Amino acid sequence: GVKKNKNEIEWLDITTKLRQVVPGLTGIDFQHTNNKDYANICIIIDLRNDLIHLKKSTKENITKYQTLFKRLLDFDHVGCSDSVFNFVNAVISNYLIEKK
Repeated sequence: GVKKNKNEIEWLDITTKLRQVVPGLTGIDFQHTNNKDYANICIIIDLRNDLIHLKKSTKENITKYQTLFKRLLDFDHVGCSDSVFNFVNAVISNYLIEKK
C-alpha cells in the first residue's frame, strides 16, 4: 500500500515483487491462481540464493553442501522452466511462444 518509485521497487526482494508488485501492477495474483507454478518459482529462488551465497567450506558446512548437491540433482528443471514460462505468459499474454 506504500507508493514506491522505480529505484525503490528494484531493491525489493524477488518474493515481495512476486507477491505485491506484480499483482499491484497487473491485477494478477499468480500465487493464488497458479499455486503449483508459484511454488516451483519459489524453489528456483531458494536454490539460486543458496548457490549464490555459498560460504567457504568448513566442517560445519559439509552437511549443508551435501543437502544442496542433492537438491541440485533432484531439481525438476523442466517443470520449473515450464512454471516460469507460465508466469511470464500470465503477466504478458503470449509473450513466449513455444515452437513445436
